[in-house]
Amino acid sequence: MEDSLMISLPSFLIESVPPERIHPENVFAELDGSFYRISTTDYRPEPFHFEKDNHRIVLLGTPVYEGKIEKRKLCGDFLNHHESPEWLREINGEFLFIHADPEKKELSITNNRFTSPPFYYYARNGRFVGSFSYGDLWRRLHRLGLLEIREEGFFELLLFKRIFGEKTHDRTSLFLKPGSILRWNGKGVTIESYWRPDFRAKSCLSLQEYAHSLQEGIADSILRRTSDGKRYGLFLSGGMDTRVILASFRKVGILPVCFTVNSFENREVKIARQVAAIAGAEHVFLPFKKRHYLRTFPHALRITGAMQLPMCMFLGFEKEVSSHADVAFHGHGFDYFFQGMYIPALHPEVLGHRLEYRRMRTVPADICRFFLNTVSYRTKGGDALEFVKPGERERLQQGLETEIERIKKDAESFCEDPYDIFEYLTFHNLSRHYTYGDHWSINTNAEQRTLSFDNALYDLYQTLRASDRFDGRIQRTCLMNLDPRLGRLLSANNAYPMYADSLLRTYYQIRNALLMRLGILDSKFYRDDGFQRMGLPLDYVLRTDFRPMIDELLESERLSAIPFIDMDSVVRRVKGWMETDRGGDQVLYSLMTIDQFLKQLEQSD
Repeated sequence: MEDSLMISLPSFLIESVPPERIHPENVFAELDGSFYRISTTDYRPEPFHFEKDNHRIVLLGTPVYEGKIEKRKLCGDFLNHHESPEWLREINGEFLFIHADPEKKELSITNNRFTSPPFYYYARNGRFVGSFSYGDLWRRLHRLGLLEIREEGFFELLLFKRIFGEKTHDRTSLFLKPGSILRWNGKGVTIESYWRPDFRAKSCLSLQEYAHSLQEGIADSILRRTSDGKRYGLFLSGGMDTRVILASFRKVGILPVCFTVNSFENREVKIARQVAAIAGAEHVFLPFKKRHYLRTFPHALRITGAMQLPMCMFLGFEKEVSSHADVAFHGHGFDYFFQGMYIPALHPEVLGHRLEYRRMRTVPADICRFFLNTVSYRTKGGDALEFVKPGERERLQQGLETEIERIKKDAESFCEDPYDIFEYLTFHNLSRHYTYGDHWSINTNAEQRTLSFDNALYDLYQTLRASDRFDGRIQRTCLMNLDPRLGRLLSANNAYPMYADSLLRTYYQIRNALLMRLGILDSKFYRDDGFQRMGLPLDYVLRTDFRPMIDELLESERLSAIPFIDMDSVVRRVKGWMETDRGGDQVLYSLMTIDQFLKQLEQSD
């Protein structure tokens, strides 16, 4: 008998409702004869409601205001200052305001610079429907008969594990851009931007000065986000980001309970436990339950809405986490802000082996084409274009290039360095990044708070040159300053000391290979093996947990109905992959995701 999974999926929907279909108790607001209803379940933190002088506000998220968490004061001041861009820019972190204004007879949605929580909306023909969850919006539009499927989003998901711009998987809804105020008067929408990034003013400090600024910024972010005196936890990996965070928690005198999820006690878990022990923090190992990936997949798909691939390994631990913590922190964002994760790099190869050593790669004049061909999160496991009908490839690729060119043009108004433009093509909408599903999967266990989504830390990131962030220079120095013991401890990603730069890692790479060949080092622990990292290798999971869905994919009428999908190629290639013990990886997972996402429409009928 399988262990039960406890997963509380968050849901939040605001929509206009015809007067004859609304019950007085369900009315959030009446504006100029239009009625609006909010329905929500299991949203963390619970939406905060505020009412004054017939104005109604619902606040999602836990923003920081005047240095601390104080939602009631924030909402009261919002009524007086919500028209002021300068005031709005001072609200720190993750939030979404929904404001029913009886004087202007309009509904407004105000989000933050991180687009977290995100907001997706339909606003046509006198009808408004909006949600933080595209999955909720997608199903609601389907029930209302308003859904018009858009294939371009599936094309991008197949190639990049994510969606670019403001589009969705249907032709009638959109994603709200960062730092925006959406206003709906019952007839049409206007969108005003109150915040724009600015990467032009670069600082010129020493490495130690940058590391000190980062250390102070993380400490301040922690103090701001722990000002409400709750029980705090940290999802701890064996990598650098959460190691820096835990060391920073210890520095400010707070020790969160640390959680590490995995299939078994591998290198990742063992090193994470060592990290917690050095910091003096309690560590809790959360092992996956049987067939974890298969059983959590429908929930992951609901959470992501296929805006990203549903790789949500943190689902299913609500009972274990909530018994220790009310709020869960994590390390997302630090790798791409302060480790330079997506700065283009070149690795030399020797005898077919890629070395750890890396150097910055020059960004050419044609940034968009370069980005599409080289960005590191292109789906792996095969050529995704193989599954696109030859006659459709040029049209879809041109559409994608046009989208990326539009984002690049936007970036040129506040970026002067080509590396900043290159990175902005990824980070123009942060909650659309392919890793954002992890935020929501953590949130099903306890309220998640993202330390990197801090205004001051983002401002610091904007002032840093790519060369200073490359190869994790600033963050590694910050870690060594915080606690040299944690810097000397091995990284679970590669079993090299965390403080090592890419040149020194190359030395360890060659040394470890020789020592493993001589039998001096334990090859099971030190080898570059996906089973020793966070989660199970995707190829393995596809052939075990997901095999029923792969078999379903081969005969899917849903997938074949997508105009650009070449089902002959899908069947031929997938059958070939399944006959071996590897192959397909993220490309196959993308195809399966699209198929199962469309299947949810059938299940909602």
